Parts: sequence; C-alpha cells; structure tokens
Amino acid sequence: MPSSERRYQIEFWVRCSLRSHDSKSFRFSLRGAEIELRFHGSEDQDGGFIASVELIRSAVSKAELDAHDLLTQVLNLISLQFKMPALVVNTVRSQVEESREIRHCAIYSTEKRPRSFFLMQQQADEMQRLLGVELPQVIADAMYWLRWSYLAERAPEAFLFAWMALERLVGDENRHAVCPKCGKPVVCPEHGPHTYRSVSSSKIKKLLVRYGVGNPAALFDLRHPLVHGGLKFTFEKRVKMSHAMPLLWKVVEGELKRRLRTKTVLHTPGGGRVLTSIECINCEYRTSRPTEPFPPDCPTYDDVQGYKESIRRGRKHPKIVNILTWPPDW
Repeated sequence: MPSSERRYQIEFWVRCSLRSHDSKSFRFSLRGAEIELRFHGSEDQDGGFIASVELIRSAVSKAELDAHDLLTQVLNLISLQFKMPALVVNTVRSQVEESREIRHCAIYSTEKRPRSFFLMQQQADEMQRLLGVELPQVIADAMYWLRWSYLAERAPEAFLFAWMALERLVGDENRHAVCPKCGKPVVCPEHGPHTYRSVSSSKIKKLLVRYGVGNPAALFDLRHPLVHGGLKFTFEKRVKMSHAMPLLWKVVEGELKRRLRTKTVLHTPGGGRVLTSIECINCEYRTSRPTEPFPPDCPTYDDVQGYKESIRRGRKHPKIVNILTWPPDW
C-alpha cells in the first residue's frame, strides 16, 4: 500500500426487504475491497440494512465514491437472485483506520421534508378552465410523464420520465434513413426510401436552449446511454442526473404552461416534491477499543446531537471530543 493511501470503512443504508434468519452478516470480496451486509433478523421490519465497504484509497472522498459503486455490484446480484429491489439510499458513516484512542469519523444525517400545499379557489378555477379544453394527445402525454418524474425519488427514473415528457412536447416525425458513411438516403430497389419515426435531436436542443439550458450536449450524453442500456451508472453519473433534473423540469413545465396558456397563480419554488437535506459532520471521538481498526463504538448522529447539547450546557461529551471543519482532510 503506497504511503499516501489509507484503509477506510464506509457504511451505507440500503433499502431492501432481504433478511437473515439468524441475524448473520455476510461478507464478499471485490477488487481488493471487503463488503459486509449487516442483515437484521427476521423479526425486524425497518425496511433495510447497513452495508459496509472496507477499501484502500488516497482520501475519504475517493473511498466513498468507489465504495458506493462496488456495493451496487453486490446489490445487482441480490436483485437478480431474489427478484427484488435493493437501493443505496445514503451514506451513514465513514471511518479511517487508525491505532490510537482519538479517532476520526464522518457522520451523515438525511432528512426528508415533504412540502404541503393547499388548493385554493383560484387554482381550482384555472384547473376547471383547462379541463374544458380538448388537449392534444402530446400535451396529455407530456403531463402524464411529468407527473411520474415528480413521483420518482431518484435518478435515473426521474431523469428518464422527464425526458419522455420533453420528447412528447417535441413530437416524433417521419425521417429518412441515411447511410452513416456517405450521408445519402437509404433506398430499397423494391420498396423505395427507408423512413422511420423519430424525435429530432436538433428540435430538442432548440427547446432546451429556449429555456436557458446552456449545455444541451451534456444532457444528451446522459440520455443516450441511459435509454440504450449502455450507461455506466456510477455515483458520479447519479449526481449529474440529479443536477440535471431542475433543468428538465423547468423546460417541460415552461413549455406546457406556454402551450396551455395557463396562468401562474401560485409561485412554488421547488414545487410540492419531497425535499431532502443532508447534514455532514466531521468529528474526533474517543474510542474504548483502540486496538480495533474500525471501532464499533464510533459515534452516531444521536451522539452528535448529545454533543451539541453537552456543549450548550458547558459539559464534556463522554465520546465526541470535537466537531471539525468540513470536508475531512483525513
């Protein structure tokens, strides 16, 4: 192991109903990493389990990215074997291997905050007006897929549904097939020119640019391999798709309102979708098991809350020594 590299343990929360009849954990090896699935017993019904990945990397940020992608390969096989979903929901905690009493760890807390809105008469009146209009099928289809994109919690589902809404607004058309080498039309001696139904990429780009999307090519770089099954779905790709979602929603929502001539009767930044906030804590703590590379008494988010309360009262916390600046430099 190069001197600049260290061993890390990254823990994730996995949403999956798989259980262990005796609460036994299972370990798997993959490309130098050790992956442990800490299943709950059959009596537990909390909807998931903790998975930890131990690996050697140059920094905790790199370790977290690679650990996520390694874990997904194990979950792919679980889904295949049991015909069930298994999703990495969030990072729970990260530790670096050390051999002293004072240790370092990063703790993550994820909170979902659903937003409540109230239907008022002016919105109801606008909805009734639109219900009295015979909508073109492409508009109805676009609204349908837009609603599904709001429902999808994560990429790539939200991205794919929003893109389907976008393509419905652009519409498909008959296009002539051309030779990829010379660009001449493909013509059958017996049946004539070959045509097919397709959505024009150039028209999609024009619509994206009209609503302020500065780099449409970046969205196509996500769309094409996703639709055709060739996308290497890494943590980095998921982040890119998440960042692209507000752009796609803005385009689809804006174009629908333009075509429907609907009024904006309520300004709802972010809309009624569930918002997720993540709190990241970098801390030093005192372990009672200094001989272990990754002590099981590593702090939890509840310990962090206890530490904050102790500081407020002018007391020392029994485990956490200090909250450090973010991001971690270990």
